Amino acid sequence: MKTTFSLKKELDTINSKAIISLSNISFNFPMLKIEKSTSILERLNVSNDTLSNQFNFDKLETEKIYHINAIKKICISNRLRFLDTKYYKNEYPKSVIQTIRAFENTHETEINHFKIVAPKNNFKLNNYDDPLLFMSLGNGYYYLLDYWGNDIHWTRKLKALPFKNLFNLTVTTLIVSIFLTYFFSLFKSDSLSVPYQLVIFLFTWKSVIAVTFYTIIQSGNNVSEYNWNSQFYNK
Repeated sequence: MKTTFSLKKELDTINSKAIISLSNISFNFPMLKIEKSTSILERLNVSNDTLSNQFNFDKLETEKIYHINAIKKICISNRLRFLDTKYYKNEYPKSVIQTIRAFENTHETEINHFKIVAPKNNFKLNNYDDPLLFMSLGNGYYYLLDYWGNDIHWTRKLKALPFKNLFNLTVTTLIVSIFLTYFFSLFKSDSLSVPYQLVIFLFTWKSVIAVTFYTIIQSGNNVSEYNWNSQFYNK
């Protein structure tokens, strides 16, 4: 039996806090005749969002339905990306293909719009690590098809905390500057006056902010709040 990822548990917790009445949401799409001319893997690699997914709502497992706001929250908290699978560069396990095939057979349909949650490097480098595969239901809702790889480590959320948004990043530079100011004062034999310490702190904080933002710009990164669903590496 597959072990449930801590990331999926977090997603379930966020989703359960939202008051969602699926009965009041319309998932009716115009019927499209789709010829099964491409394989599942080929469709994963193109993830055509111009076609709406068709399915039998009564056969969906409601606990696997997530709103975009819940997905956005875990992406920002864990510094992950939520993108079309056509940007995903790694191989898919055979079990994932089998899961999709079983879903399509059950619903007598063909899925064409896939989305995936994974670390940024998974969309650029060969780094096999904890993806969550969704299909689009429309109206801001997504259905969790499968997940695989290694579970996300608890330290990832801690490492991602400073880069969650601009506020967290600013607070982090402030804390680092306070520690550096204290560290500098240890080298002084005489106790420093408060105004002198304040001057050192302000100079240190300014330097830390400059180095931090220069590094972010040079590395092509941004805070998670702004790039959790960006297909660009340097945005």
